[in-house]
Amino acid sequence: MTQQNTLRQTKNVIYQLKRTHGRPITVRKNDTLTQGAATGEIARTFTSEDVKRALVLPAAEARKFVYDLSYIAANNNFVQGAYFDQADRFFVIDHDDVSFEITEDHQIIYQSRVFEILKVAETTDHRAWAILGKDTKSVASVP
Repeated sequence: MTQQNTLRQTKNVIYQLKRTHGRPITVRKNDTLTQGAATGEIARTFTSEDVKRALVLPAAEARKFVYDLSYIAANNNFVQGAYFDQADRFFVIDHDDVSFEITEDHQIIYQSRVFEILKVAETTDHRAWAILGKDTKSVASVP
């Protein structure tokens, strides 16, 4: 009886959070990847599913600096490097909103930005996924 009450309470909390703070996102998975023999152009096909309300927690943005590979490998004097802005977001998606299992191979599209999934954690009662997504601002956005 206590287990059922806990499961019902968890389901109600997720539902209330989705109703008050839910945002539309798209979850897509890469189906096929083909490369043309003549041109070498890569064609990808995706299966996507729209989620009407998912919890999107604020981004933690950080400016990062990456050294050039020759500096790291050869231990030479500084050659080149680059700054880029990286934003991480947490997403909480209910199991009932998606028809497939979400893994690190999937991507999330939120506000025309593509987020690569870094970590997927499932709640103990299998009601939702907690997802950490990475957005690099230099990646081309989705039209």
